[in-house]
Amino acid sequence: MAPDAQSLKEVVSTLPRLAKSLMAESVPPRQVAGAIAAVIRDVYARVAQLAEALMIAGHGPAPAKWCFLVLGSAGRGESLLAADQ
Repeated sequence: MAPDAQSLKEVVSTLPRLAKSLMAESVPPRQVAGAIAAVIRDVYARVAQLAEALMIAGHGPAPAKWCFLVLGSAGRGESLLAADQ
């Protein structure tokens, strides 16, 4: 439950260290990639929550139902340490 964008940035910046640590423990590459993708998924979910809170605070609730879509490799849960797009 990161309180702000800076906190999320810090979470993402620790991913290389997480990957290196998991690899040092002989975790299979697919599982390392899965852990990274799971963190990225959670970061995107929190970004959507923070954006909604900012919108409500500044302009009130959305005038219609909305959704936050994550497309591409991140949307498929295939995120790695560097974006491919």
